[in-house]
Amino acid sequence: MYLSIRILLALKSLTVKLVKLLLLSAIISLGSTSILLAQADKRIQRLATLAKIWGEVKFIHPYIAYRSIDWDRALINAIPKVNAARTAEEYSEAINLMLGELKDNQTFSFVKTKISNDGKSASEPEPVKLESGILHLNVLAAAKYTAQSKENLRNFNQKFFSLYEQAKSVLIDSRTGENTDQNILYDIDYNTRNIISEILDSKITLGTIRYRLHNGYPPQDGSTSGGYYSGFTTDAPVGIGKDFAGAPKMLPMVILMDKYSALSPLYCGLQSAGKAIIVSESNDLGTEGHTLEIGEGLMVSLRTAEMVSADGAIGFMPDVLAEKGNAMPAAMKILSDDKFRKPEKKLNASSTPQISQKDNTYAEMEFPNSEYRLLALFRFWNVINYFFPYKQLTGTNWDTVLTKYIPQFEANRNVADYRLSAGKLVAEIHDSHGFFSPPRLKNPPQIFLTPTVEAYAENQTYIRGVLEKSSGFRTGDVVKEVDGIPIDKILENFSVRISASTSQSMMRQVHGYGIFRGEKDSKAVFVVKGLDGKIRKVETVRNVAANDPRFNDFKFSRAAKPVISILSSGFAYVDLDRLQPNQVDSMFKMIMKTPAVIFDMRGYPNGTAWQIAPRLSTKVQPIAALFDNPLIEGKNISDGEFSGATNFTFSQRIPKREHGEVYKGRVVMLIDETAQSQAEHTALFFEAARPDITFIGMPTAGANGDVTNLILPGNIKVSFSGHGVRHADGRQLQRLGIQPTIKVAPSIRGIIQSKDEILDAALKFLKQQH
Repeated sequence: MYLSIRILLALKSLTVKLVKLLLLSAIISLGSTSILLAQADKRIQRLATLAKIWGEVKFIHPYIAYRSIDWDRALINAIPKVNAARTAEEYSEAINLMLGELKDNQTFSFVKTKISNDGKSASEPEPVKLESGILHLNVLAAAKYTAQSKENLRNFNQKFFSLYEQAKSVLIDSRTGENTDQNILYDIDYNTRNIISEILDSKITLGTIRYRLHNGYPPQDGSTSGGYYSGFTTDAPVGIGKDFAGAPKMLPMVILMDKYSALSPLYCGLQSAGKAIIVSESNDLGTEGHTLEIGEGLMVSLRTAEMVSADGAIGFMPDVLAEKGNAMPAAMKILSDDKFRKPEKKLNASSTPQISQKDNTYAEMEFPNSEYRLLALFRFWNVINYFFPYKQLTGTNWDTVLTKYIPQFEANRNVADYRLSAGKLVAEIHDSHGFFSPPRLKNPPQIFLTPTVEAYAENQTYIRGVLEKSSGFRTGDVVKEVDGIPIDKILENFSVRISASTSQSMMRQVHGYGIFRGEKDSKAVFVVKGLDGKIRKVETVRNVAANDPRFNDFKFSRAAKPVISILSSGFAYVDLDRLQPNQVDSMFKMIMKTPAVIFDMRGYPNGTAWQIAPRLSTKVQPIAALFDNPLIEGKNISDGEFSGATNFTFSQRIPKREHGEVYKGRVVMLIDETAQSQAEHTALFFEAARPDITFIGMPTAGANGDVTNLILPGNIKVSFSGHGVRHADGRQLQRLGIQPTIKVAPSIRGIIQSKDEILDAALKFLKQQH
């Protein structure tokens, strides 16, 4: 008995130890998993930051516009290094591997250090002093001193000009290090500029800057739609100086600079005019740029502009490039030389012509490797980040898209995966102009469909046409499920890869894709609800090729109806989908005396709005639409921002009426989800011309703005709306569409019976008005 109890107690103790051991093991395992997940998250976040840095350089850094730099290759080489980085320092090295391709010592990643901008320290140099005939001015110390009080400023100025009269030469130490205190930098600029202005003996032209400018995103396929452009712009230089008649000759001057020095335009102007010698340990000065905190204690300095001297030379180079730590001795040696001479004026250096900004399509890469797939993601993300006017309407924080899709693109196993990821990515912009156009595959999969033509009405998928009467389908059948999958799930699966501005646009597009596709001769089991309300099962086979000509018999067409006609009701009817520009004048002659006209804008017009709208209005060129263009200027990028786009807003007016009478009858326009882009713009023109216009039907697609495009690796063309377009009164159009004054939703029964319920509603409305 006693032995049994001891055995039980021993077993209990062993069990407790085992449980503790298992719990400890589980905790360790969970901890290891957490560490691995944290490391994975950090790696993805680092790649996302790399993408942003790469994108800003691509669109902002001046060298990219005129130097032959394979910026794609720089990214491709950096990605493995970022993936392998274990520490922040290694991560910084990976970034610098990419930035090093620029060969720009002003663009680099570095470890953030704390900079004290507090008052004068014990070791701080005097603001101004005279030694051995050389007047020393330390601009940083002077700024800190004069900022303390107005009395200090008066004392400083008095001392400087008093010593200047005694000096033989001047040494201006303009090195500021990484000082970022904007108040101090302002005082440096103000004090030094005033001093130089007083001692000049002739007027000089200061240096200025040039920087890149993007007005929208120029199409990568070479088309010119939208008027988008990229280029360089140079700020007009300014001059300083007064009337110098009888002014004393300016003393010899040496200016010490570092890469952080302010007042570069002033010093560049002094150099160009032969008034000063510039000494520096840095070979390129006057950089306009900004810094970014990228986490992990790291910063990135990025050039955003470059100096242009008064003689037109690009870049600002020192006259003397000193070895590290030797700038002050080099300056003193120049000033101590009895044969000191002011530098000769630099000769004008012509600027290098800009190069094409067309991206490499990598057409040979049907299935790019992991790095090039990430290039596709990064390229698209940055173009949308900078140039998509509707980014705020995507419903998504655009920053999160990078971290969401990096793992997806990395996990692609084949070309189908890659294209699916790319298609989903494009769908994130929710723009019905987001066309995804990959080239034909070398060995494309065979797609076979059921013998049905699908459509969408009454918020349901239904069978609008049957290719084979023996299939068991009937027109008007509402699809409930296919192969056990609810129709809502099928639609959802297709929707994730389609970019659509609105739900009505999405359903229009989804039902044009052959949503019941599958392998050849594969069986498909449908559950449908007939027009009689009865549920039944239909078994069929996918044996119809996607290009079967029988589908053409079911394409919607109004060809049987005249383009222009006077209906039996006496009202005019005009089909804008088919009306050609050369028919507009004859159209007005035909409809001029009718009491009302119905413009059918269900479809896509042929550029006739510019001719028609002026003859619908007695107003002189009313505003038809407001445009917003993404405008990016290199000099306007702020610290801490990756995107510096602003909106260039302008209005578009209806053209002036050159001839013909104004049509004064009532105007009605028929609309639905097939009206998109120019069709919606036509509605804006007519709305401006005739504020009393009546829109009848269903909301339009909600996608307007001249289309532009980019190319992803694998020669995949992707389009998007390049302009932001709004109603003349500022109302939103994108992602809403033109809203009908009278909403009419066509019924399934009416559609299969070839009834035009929207036109019927328009006729009923007009009869009530007359």
